[in-house]
Amino acid sequence: MKLTDDQIKLLLQFQVQEITGNHIYNNLANREKDTHNQSILRRIAGEEKQHYQVYKVLTQQDVKPNRLQLYCSFPHTSLPAPGKYLPLAGIDPFRGYPDHCGL
Repeated sequence: MKLTDDQIKLLLQFQVQEITGNHIYNNLANREKDTHNQSILRRIAGEEKQHYQVYKVLTQQDVKPNRLQLYCSFPHTSLPAPGKYLPLAGIDPFRGYPDHCGL
């Protein structure tokens, strides 16, 4: 399937969010004293990295994390407005991957 430029641009935004989240959760795990909490944060970081890899396959590009968010160590929680997802209608980037949310 050939992706449009708009679809690739949106997927790249998601890809940046995922790799940024990976770095943030790893940083939080490094600061966490409790080993149980550390393992949870590292698991989440790993899931973020897996999501990044899925998007990387689709975009065929490597991206860097958002440096401002890394500096602040606060994950970006807002997503694009619902209308921004329309260019991705019919695309399931996680098809064939295990469900990490347990839903």
